[in-house]
Amino acid sequence: MIDSGGILMDKKEKIKNLIIENTSFLKEVGYDNFIEKSDVWDYTLSYISSNRDHAIEFEVDYRDLDVFVLVTVLEDGKLPSGYYMNKGKQVRTHLEKLFESGKIMDEEWTRIIDIRKEQKDKNERKIIALMNEYSTILKKNINNIQKLCSNEE
Repeated sequence: MIDSGGILMDKKEKIKNLIIENTSFLKEVGYDNFIEKSDVWDYTLSYISSNRDHAIEFEVDYRDLDVFVLVTVLEDGKLPSGYYMNKGKQVRTHLEKLFESGKIMDEEWTRIIDIRKEQKDKNERKIIALMNEYSTILKKNINNIQKLCSNEE
């Protein structure tokens, strides 16, 4: 069955399950709540910690068949109402920007760029490859991300 987004619904379910499976480790490091938001064109899974002021979000764009990871500053323990900006303050940062800027040091993050270059076709293999890489990078760097976020509060 195809939905109005043009992608098979069973593929969407497969992608959603892959993301949940690859990110479940976040529950073990303090992100005890999660929120799912889904519509025709995208799916977002937000992991929120009850004792931190940030969330880790996974956003799938079904039109481009791509996935992004964002570090999000919470507003009173909740996701902000703005997307990148909220009340004049940047609230969401792409994970790659933290590595690119040198705020977190890890040479392996460039593998994400390589996957995007290698997987130019729009298919779910790109999302699977990216999620596997994001998961590896997050597991390795979650403590650094948490430290960085607590220093910026």
